[in-house]
Amino acid sequence: MVSTMTFEDLVGHYEQYPARVEPEAAAGVGHAHLADWLEDGDGKNTVLSREVRIVLISGGSDREITTTVLWLADVYGLAIGTEQKLITR
Repeated sequence: MVSTMTFEDLVGHYEQYPARVEPEAAAGVGHAHLADWLEDGDGKNTVLSREVRIVLISGGSDREITTTVLWLADVYGLAIGTEQKLITR
């Protein structure tokens, strides 16, 4: 859950993916990478946003998806959007 996630939780999740994909990748660099990316020197003062943002990514967006996204944005004021991406291997 984003609403209860701390910076250290984020670092843990960030480091899990490379460990699965590239086991030989340097472990323990997630904290430094994220602190650098967030432009926060050590990450100790980092506060993650509590605002919910949703992005739906797919190879194509049907009318139903677009209508639902527009409805959620209009009725509930959610920061939600869609992105269409071409995924290749």
